Amino acid sequence: MVGRGYLKPDLSNLRRDTPKALRRLLEECVNYSRDKRAQFSEILAAVENVSRSLPKIHRSVSEPTLNRTQFQEEMFFGCASPKTPVNSQFGAFPLFVTGGVI
Repeated sequence: MVGRGYLKPDLSNLRRDTPKALRRLLEECVNYSRDKRAQFSEILAAVENVSRSLPKIHRSVSEPTLNRTQFQEEMFFGCASPKTPVNSQFGAFPLFVTGGVI
């Protein structure tokens, strides 16, 4: 699609904080001339270099883990059982009358 000129993304829509190396790589990948486009090995190396230069994301410990370091009493009290119908046979609910033996 790129070689025929059908696919050409608007590079002005890239975020301003996009690393210059990634912007250059994108420009090479969508070059109209096949010979000027980056090879896969070049793309892989460039992406790995860019990923190493980006800041690392540090995940925080979630609040329940901080506050629940030991078991607490309320964790062991179960909820009351819901009330069930007294007649739990098949014919107890008239909406589902079958008219025959099941």
